[in-house]
Amino acid sequence: MTIFRCPGRWFAFCIFAWFVPSQGAAAEKTADELLTQAGVSFAKGRREEAIELATKAIEAEPKNNKAHNVRDRFYA
Repeated sequence: MTIFRCPGRWFAFCIFAWFVPSQGAAAEKTADELLTQAGVSFAKGRREEAIELATKAIEAEPKNNKAHNVRDRFYA
């Protein structure tokens, strides 16, 4: 059991922050995680799945050049 101490007027914020999940690692997979999974899929011969995962990585981080390069290699 965790006890949170909050100043008197910030009590409502502390309760809200405790119930609202953070948008950290649990929210969505990062582009690097997706690219790692894509590489594993490609190595196992699942090319279409690898391309799909690389595309999701691009959607997560559109300016990630590594994601674009990896997907290009999978198409080649």
